[in-house]
Amino acid sequence: MNKQVSYAYQHLSRTETLGKCIHGSMYLCPALLIALGKFEYYGSGGCQIGDSIDSHNRPFSHIASVIECFNHKISIESNRIIGNFGDNSDITELDIKNFSYSSEDLSGPLVGGATKTALLLSVNKQKFIIKNPYLKTDVYDMIDFLRLIGKKIDISDNSIVCSGNVMASSNQYIEFNLTQCISEIITYSTLALINNTNLTFLDLNKKTISLTLKPEIDILLAMGVSIKWERNNLHIQKKGDIKGLNIEVTPTTIQSDHQPFFVLLSLYGSTDCYIIVITPFFLVQKTYQRIKQFLNITI
Repeated sequence: MNKQVSYAYQHLSRTETLGKCIHGSMYLCPALLIALGKFEYYGSGGCQIGDSIDSHNRPFSHIASVIECFNHKISIESNRIIGNFGDNSDITELDIKNFSYSSEDLSGPLVGGATKTALLLSVNKQKFIIKNPYLKTDVYDMIDFLRLIGKKIDISDNSIVCSGNVMASSNQYIEFNLTQCISEIITYSTLALINNTNLTFLDLNKKTISLTLKPEIDILLAMGVSIKWERNNLHIQKKGDIKGLNIEVTPTTIQSDHQPFFVLLSLYGSTDCYIIVITPFFLVQKTYQRIKQFLNITI
């Protein structure tokens, strides 16, 4: 084996191995497609929750589908997926409901990834409309960054309108602060409330968190929890007994990842209550079965 072939083989092996260790490596694909005109995808880290379409690996078929909706080319080989840039000058909009488990509203695990992929692919388009977008923390962060580099983005209840050009590249660094993980906020808030401990989160991104955690905060307030903002600090305090509350989980209410924490809080409530799961139940069934081993819940 000559040196060039040997180097190429080692480089390919490292790319394949390292790519499978990165939780968000799939989102590099649309970025590389725009920047270089091509990408090669070998897999992703994170939860391998895909169905048979994705060979039970981390879902990528919806990312590929969005890329194809932009008229770019996708080809599938035995160990990789290859993307090539296509002529998408006549593509002006994409409806995220096409990636939802329900035609009535946004549901399922694909709508977030589809929204983020569409945002990435809209970077080099003069105007693009994303209908029925999934609007949570990671999407708002991406929007804030795109605005920082020159894109004009308008958000309404049912669309994101991207227009204008990004600023020319330069050697200057751009400083950008990502919003803190809202699931960690819910995790530690639940732990504090169960243990009758007051908790303060320091120096949060209040603008984004108060918006994306609003359904969770509204429910916690209704359960009798004291929640107060002091500048960018968030204070969580238990006052009296937690009130049991019936909760309906939809894409516009609490995040599906937060369901188990509200189950735990509800068990400390003064009355019986229930949680209605609109997301296909198989996505959360294993979590509830584990909880049921230790606590008195009915599924």
